[in-house]
Amino acid sequence: MKVCCVIVTYSNRFSLVSRVLDVLLHQPVDKVIIVDNGSKEKSANALRDYCAQHQRLELVRFSVNAGSAVAFKTGIKEAINAGSDFIWLLDDDNLPAPNALEELIKLCNQKASAQDFDFCLSSFRKDRYDFYESFVKNGPYSILPPKNNFMGFHIKDISRKILNRVRRSKSKKTGGLQKIINTPVKIIAAPYGGLFIPATTAHKMKLPDVDYTLYMDDFDFTIDFSLKGGDIWVVPSSNISDIELSYYLPERKSLLYHSAIDGKNESLVYYSFRNIIWFSKRYLLDTPVIYYINKILFIIYISALATIRWKFKRLMTLYRAMHHGERGYLGVKEEYPLP
Repeated sequence: MKVCCVIVTYSNRFSLVSRVLDVLLHQPVDKVIIVDNGSKEKSANALRDYCAQHQRLELVRFSVNAGSAVAFKTGIKEAINAGSDFIWLLDDDNLPAPNALEELIKLCNQKASAQDFDFCLSSFRKDRYDFYESFVKNGPYSILPPKNNFMGFHIKDISRKILNRVRRSKSKKTGGLQKIINTPVKIIAAPYGGLFIPATTAHKMKLPDVDYTLYMDDFDFTIDFSLKGGDIWVVPSSNISDIELSYYLPERKSLLYHSAIDGKNESLVYYSFRNIIWFSKRYLLDTPVIYYINKILFIIYISALATIRWKFKRLMTLYRAMHHGERGYLGVKEEYPLP
């Protein structure tokens, strides 16, 4: 049984990916394919030297960042061509627990013996609240934004979000929930990080859509698999910790905070919100009236917030993301270079 891990890195993140590789080399992984998505020179050189010291590591390098969809698509194809029995996808800051892979293999063998076909497993991302939601609500769609949302906004969440801001505490607490989570649960889609794919399944899956460029390409990749009859199971005993929290998951959120306004740069904000709009229209829209109410309220809110905070350039980026997302204008945009 040959397990191949695919990791994608970029920019100047050797300090992160090296920590992940240090852990992986002590797990039952036969091969690790690292896709270097246009790393900076210093990081690229360090990664090249690291890989030269370990026979199990294979490095695939792009001269520029081609986007996560291209990188993971390349890594998956390389893993299939290498004759892998199982493919484990990880982001470059996903730190697996010592037994994370063993738990996936164990459940995979159980499903194979029960003649379950066309399934994927996902490690449990304990720093991601949407994974806890999937267990608490036990609904396949709970891993995703709510149906009929607009840029992640939904009118039904307003009171809860205001209350969390007023309390000025971490709005998404996960402590204690781990105790009640002990059996796998089915979800409709999953991120790349922690996704475990049997080769027999990988051969049948539509590979990632490269037009997404950044963000939501992983959910598009996996929801397509689910809607065609496949199953995705989160395995709570296979834990992954995120070394670096995403920019939209701060420890504390003030009353004037919004990830659309506080995102690191124009490119990240543009691609993330453009893609979530397009994805939601394709897969989560079933009541247009609610969708347009959410759209109008969000535009009023974000316009007012940007004006109060004097973020007019960011507001123009968001307007462009809305326009392109609703019309499906995907792909890399010259005015928004990838990091």
